Amino acid sequence: MCGEVLVFALGHQGCSRWGVHRNELNKTDPPVLFGESADQWAVGGASLSELLRFATVLERLAAASNIVEGSCAHVVGRVCSW
Repeated sequence: MCGEVLVFALGHQGCSRWGVHRNELNKTDPPVLFGESADQWAVGGASLSELLRFATVLERLAAASNIVEGSCAHVVGRVCSW
């Protein structure tokens, strides 16, 4: 937990983070929050299932084409910052 947010992913070098607010944890598909610091969060524009599907596809593509570390978090961060 980072304050009121359950963090489930960190970006490359820990600069970005994704999480779900504790009040949303009882929802089936809660909105994902995006933050660049421990105390500043914004709704990322994706639900948890959407973000996880996107990250899974991106990781598979990265593995298939030998893309190096940090690529998934970097792209997911851009998508969730809409």
